Amino acid sequence: MKLYEVPRYSRIRLPSGAELNFDHIDGMYSYCSDDNGTAHHIAAWVDVEIVSHYEQKPVLMSETAAIRARGNT
Repeated sequence: MKLYEVPRYSRIRLPSGAELNFDHIDGMYSYCSDDNGTAHHIAAWVDVEIVSHYEQKPVLMSETAAIRARGNT
């Protein structure tokens, strides 16, 4: 399936085997992040596989660590 067909907040697998958290399409490219919160801008027409789908944005481990570092546990 093309990345532009993937529902928002899905975990995707790229042809390389890497898995990313898909957020949204922004023009010709997407906004995805890895498990460390690093942004990746994958072309919207790339073939991907959906690994899982979430109804709302999942909280990443890097975001949880940042909240704890601020003392907002």
